[in-house]
Amino acid sequence: MENSKLTTKRITKIAIVIILVVWMLPGIVKLIASNILEIKQDDYGVFLGTVYYRKHNSSSPTNAVRLTRIRNVDSKSFINLGSGCMKDRANVICHGHPVSTVDVDSFKVHKVGNLNSRYASDVEKVLCINNLREINLKSENLSVLSVKYAKDSESAAFNCEVFIPKDVNSLQYISGEFAKDKTAVYSGGRLIPNADPKTFVIDDPLFNYSHDENRFFKGTQEVSKVEFTEHMNLLKK
Repeated sequence: MENSKLTTKRITKIAIVIILVVWMLPGIVKLIASNILEIKQDDYGVFLGTVYYRKHNSSSPTNAVRLTRIRNVDSKSFINLGSGCMKDRANVICHGHPVSTVDVDSFKVHKVGNLNSRYASDVEKVLCINNLREINLKSENLSVLSVKYAKDSESAAFNCEVFIPKDVNSLQYISGEFAKDKTAVYSGGRLIPNADPKTFVIDDPLFNYSHDENRFFKGTQEVSKVEFTEHMNLLKK
């Protein structure tokens, strides 16, 4: 009788231990995965055949266990696209959630050098990578000029907002928030009135100060030579 009671107690203890292990195991695996993979914010990694995603969390950028397991993903065909997106042979996942409105085979995140741009596309459409909103640009002749600037044969976009350049064919990225074509200059996708693209110079890309042969500008606004000179003198101090 005593032996039977002891056996029951042992079985109960073993059962409790097993339940605790099973309950804690996902968290332990996530912790190990996070430390081994060193997954960056808004990015993915594979650990023991499972794909994990680290959600963007500005309040705790080094939170070691803030990982989400991505289910129903084939880790063998997993491709990390950057900017919070990935795909396998059957799915596109962005910011940890499935995207059912795109063509998997042709979907890509556009890069400029080693940097991810604001733009993604498939065979039919162009998307803003931040919120996957469709942009009124044509994917078949999309040209990504910089992280924020892109164009097709008719229109252009800055930071996913479409605008119509004076001459889209000659539109090119300069620096900072500036672009130009053969007849005009743009700051943040907005026309700088009367700016001459042939003599245009960016003087302070941080505060968007610039000038051409005859005028001085802050963003899209013309400013006096006095204001321009005072600002540039402050930068030298």
